[in-house]
Amino acid sequence: MSTSLLIDAVVSPCKIYLVHLEKVFDAEINNQRDVARDLSTKVQELLEHAALAPEDLTDVYCMVGPGSFTGIRAGLSFALGLGHGLNILVKGLNRLTVLRHFCHTSEACLVGIYGGKGHFYMGEFDGFNLKKASHISHEDLRDFLSQNRLPMFVEAGEGVQVLREQGGAPQSIQISREELPRLLPKISTTSPDPFYIKAPNVQPPQS
Repeated sequence: MSTSLLIDAVVSPCKIYLVHLEKVFDAEINNQRDVARDLSTKVQELLEHAALAPEDLTDVYCMVGPGSFTGIRAGLSFALGLGHGLNILVKGLNRLTVLRHFCHTSEACLVGIYGGKGHFYMGEFDGFNLKKASHISHEDLRDFLSQNRLPMFVEAGEGVQVLREQGGAPQSIQISREELPRLLPKISTTSPDPFYIKAPNVQPPQS
């Protein structure tokens, strides 16, 4: 019997999912600046709500990016600390790859995550294989859209409207909490290392 914890802190709001006996319990932290402070409390509340203890966890997953430097670091730091304390190997998930599983096609496509202020993290997929990931700034967005010939899927929210205003035709997708029990064991995992995509003239913070 598996009990899985998934931490998704790479974009706002931070989302925490607890999957137990095909049931999904979830919580949010709205401000990324509060993730490092509030993540432990939110996880404990979810466990208590499900009548579980940390020792009942069998799997710990964490989104490794792309997204906010602050969110990636805060989520991974907590997940790795929890995994170390419980002697559980933390499994990294690329958020673009996770979103790809919610696109309604098996063909080549683009998957996008809105990073705020008009910029996006875009992944080019050949089937379910991530070929390329890049940061698209607000200044480069219109040119990028005019050159793209692939179907585009973007997480539901403000980013969809931004792309449409710039001449894009994205299809809206979102991570479905109901699908997580089925998908988590199937999604390809990575090592729990941060997956940064640098914006122009921006460097990841030093460890």
